[in-house]
Amino acid sequence: MTEAETPDGTAYEKRPEFLIAMYNQLMSDINRHIVVVWQMAGVVAAAVAAIAISEENGFPLALAILLFYGVCLWAIDHIHDSNFWYNRNLVMITNIERIFLTKDDLKLIHPYFASHRKKGSFLEHLSIQRNYIKLSAILAFFYFAFLKIIPTLSFSACLDLIKVLPVIGLAVIIWRDQERKKFYDEKYQEYLNISPGLTIDHSIDFGSTHGKKS
Repeated sequence: MTEAETPDGTAYEKRPEFLIAMYNQLMSDINRHIVVVWQMAGVVAAAVAAIAISEENGFPLALAILLFYGVCLWAIDHIHDSNFWYNRNLVMITNIERIFLTKDDLKLIHPYFASHRKKGSFLEHLSIQRNYIKLSAILAFFYFAFLKIIPTLSFSACLDLIKVLPVIGLAVIIWRDQERKKFYDEKYQEYLNISPGLTIDHSIDFGSTHGKKS
């Protein structure tokens, strides 16, 4: 699609008002998802503290680790979902901006409406939280291994399933993170293919800024 159709009638005359209201709502949705992710950081931190005091209260450390991994999986799913919402809403916002802004506005206002974010783009602060959660899961595993696995490590000992569960849990977290990333990357690309918006001719090299495609 290279140009917008302009039908006659009252409905089209009110279209700018509708698009501006939609623009504002999309920005609000982005902010809401970002706030939710930051709130999850507190939940993960509380889960880390629970691991430290679990055995003092007679709760098996292995089960505490597994519960913590459950929180990590929950957080990772929300982070990937929020990142997709951000990228998808930004596509809608960019498409709306292309209706109102002109090529001159690439220099007068901002250049980013000329191109959508590339597939695989991750909002920086969401990426920080994603890495924080994965690092926390890895550290929790090493904490468990240092206290429960290494001291009793023996080739002649029978396999203790309760000690294997945290290993499986960590593997599931790493797999889930990669699976969600692939899923949402493909979903984002499908959305771009369906709704690319108006074409803006440009020769801007965005480099690595905001995950933009040159």
